[in-house]
Amino acid sequence: MQQKWLNLLLGKKKALVLIEARAYFGFDLTKIKMEANKENKTVIISDFPKRQLLSIETDFKYYDKKEGLANPFTACGLTEINNEAKQHIVDKVPSSGLFDEATRQGLETINLIDQLAATINWNVDYSALELPEKTKNSALTGKNTL
Repeated sequence: MQQKWLNLLLGKKKALVLIEARAYFGFDLTKIKMEANKENKTVIISDFPKRQLLSIETDFKYYDKKEGLANPFTACGLTEINNEAKQHIVDKVPSSGLFDEATRQGLETINLIDQLAATINWNVDYSALELPEKTKNSALTGKNTL
């Protein structure tokens, strides 16, 4: 009974939060390990950086924000809500398909390097790279040098 009176006096706080978010993935291309073999006219890619979450942009909209007279939302409390929401977004990224899209774009980058090298009659050897299973039979792995 005492808790009921305390809740009536202090009031409960709640908020409905709508979050619009964009997560950006990419590759730090400065970490590519390549060397050129001039005799064979071959560029050897021995390491390609892993995809990484670069940033998350969020836009928070608060609806139905209710607070008690003696129990208001503080700046600290709103910051905590924002941080929890961002962590929720990070936790949802693996099931969003963004990892697969980033991997696809990484393969496109390797393919672009291959095409650029071909314009000067060079080859690209990327056989040291681990490619995802889905690309084993794709056009990117058609020759043994992607």
